[in-house]
Amino acid sequence: MPQFPRRQLLLASLFLATAWIGSPALVPAQEPGQRLAFLVAVTEYRHSGLDPLEFTERDIEDFGRQLTGAGFQVLALTPKSGKSDAKLQPTAANIGTGLAGFLKSRKVSRHDLVLLGLSGHGLQPRGSGDSFFCPIDANPSMAELDQGKKQTPKDPDSLVSVGELLTMLDESGVGQKLVLVDACRNEPKSKGGKTVAGIDKVNLGELPSQTAVLLSCSKGETSFEHKRFGEGHGAFFHSVIEGLSGRAVDDEQQVTWDSLAAYVKRRVPRSVTEVYGAQGGKQRPNLISNTEGESPVLLTAASVEKLNADKVGPKTKIPVPTESSQLNGSVIGARGTKAGQARDDNAIKLKLVWCPDGSFTMGSPASEKDRQNDEAQVQVKLSGYWLGKYEVTQAQYERIMGKNPSAFSSTGERKSDVSGMQTGDFPVETVSWEEALEFCQKFTEQERVAGRLPAGWEYTLPTEAQWEYGCRAESTTPFSFGESLNGIEENCDGTNPYGTSAKGKYLKRPTTVGSYPNNRWGLHDMHGNVMEWCRDAYEVKLPGGTDPEVKGGSQRVPRGGPWLGDASRCRSADRNRNSPGSRYSSLGFRLALSSVK
Repeated sequence: MPQFPRRQLLLASLFLATAWIGSPALVPAQEPGQRLAFLVAVTEYRHSGLDPLEFTERDIEDFGRQLTGAGFQVLALTPKSGKSDAKLQPTAANIGTGLAGFLKSRKVSRHDLVLLGLSGHGLQPRGSGDSFFCPIDANPSMAELDQGKKQTPKDPDSLVSVGELLTMLDESGVGQKLVLVDACRNEPKSKGGKTVAGIDKVNLGELPSQTAVLLSCSKGETSFEHKRFGEGHGAFFHSVIEGLSGRAVDDEQQVTWDSLAAYVKRRVPRSVTEVYGAQGGKQRPNLISNTEGESPVLLTAASVEKLNADKVGPKTKIPVPTESSQLNGSVIGARGTKAGQARDDNAIKLKLVWCPDGSFTMGSPASEKDRQNDEAQVQVKLSGYWLGKYEVTQAQYERIMGKNPSAFSSTGERKSDVSGMQTGDFPVETVSWEEALEFCQKFTEQERVAGRLPAGWEYTLPTEAQWEYGCRAESTTPFSFGESLNGIEENCDGTNPYGTSAKGKYLKRPTTVGSYPNNRWGLHDMHGNVMEWCRDAYEVKLPGGTDPEVKGGSQRVPRGGPWLGDASRCRSADRNRNSPGSRYSSLGFRLALSSVK
């Protein structure tokens, strides 16, 4: 077994709660009913045919601790807990009786939510529709049937049927059943030279109602673990932790099962590539579900706000909006109240987030790698403003301007590169500075006529200072997310990385806005996809002072890295300059909503 590929065979970890490694107690989502978690971890097995696992117990211990702090009633079966209480040893008998007794003692009802977490190996007999979790006393040996076309466990009582666990949950009458599965789905060779098939079949039709399962990888893939994922977790669990720390907040400013699953599906493949390189293996989470109604809320905005207030300092704080982004109807006020607060009360549903009053150091320190001579640091003080959550899209531009100049569109010069793709949510590009300003002016006029624009405010391009302030979102590192970039966190030329030797992806085109993680204030694509026009004229010396803006001059400033740029060009402080009439397939813009000076 390779050192790091994770949990050869099946199944894994479910937790669905509110957790961040080492965090204090969180405030659970305000929903009726009990919140229960039944967790199991297995590290070393008694049978020689099953390899030991490195981080399964840490997964369950960390999440169990946080679930308890979040108000969950948790029962965890691990080798460590089993040393003090034999009933908590993760054996086949204990798992079955433990879950049944746990549900019965809590008198669960349709108002309750149960999280089932199984962290360890699993297997699926050839030709069988059932999958099995491997407890500490599992015997993975199989008997061959039908001339080798089928298999059946030689000792079925030593295994735990996943289907039976789901049936047990369903028959208990509990309302919501949510499962995270972190395990390999290929056919690895386990210790002793025996080949045991990992889980490769998941039948949606057999899932009980109101049940959702997120698998850590797709059929035939490996689920990885590494000490670089947190302090030692699987790539899957690490991404779930990130999502529940605030990065999976949806448009309603809360973390739901759906928004968490979407974040994990997007983040895991990138994190695996970041650690193992482009050729190091694939891991793509797979969601299956048999649910109706609204997605269960796991974290409210108040929950994440309390987590941040209680735990983290300025360098790791991840503020999330505290108000709904659905601000429809009449004007609700010019200024926001919290960093990252969102609004989309306009005709084209263009989302903006609040960048609060504040001061910051603009530019880069002399020690920053690849720093240019026009990045000398200055101190800037800014009045609060709204900044586009995403770059202006092709569809939004066409709705206001009646045309789409983008090269990467169905009628553009690069149409062959996006054949069959829906490019309406790609950033608009091949647009000049003058055209971007014309869009701002027309949009402002329409919103004023409709009575949706706060008095004294207008849609415009951000100043260079506003752009960098929003991009940094309180960070001081080369990128808002840290010291390195290789095409995993942003859309750029990842074959020319920065701060790391690991080469990443290079799409060679722009992509749907918001495809990459947001920064601490909820802004996407600040370090990649397309460069973005700013309002300022270019000067070598950065403007400092209060609400600075450079006017006049023959050149304008685009900011942010382009899809075709090396990672160094995507740094928060990196600057560009072009004539106002320039048009490139790597150059677009995002809007600011600012007070008129």
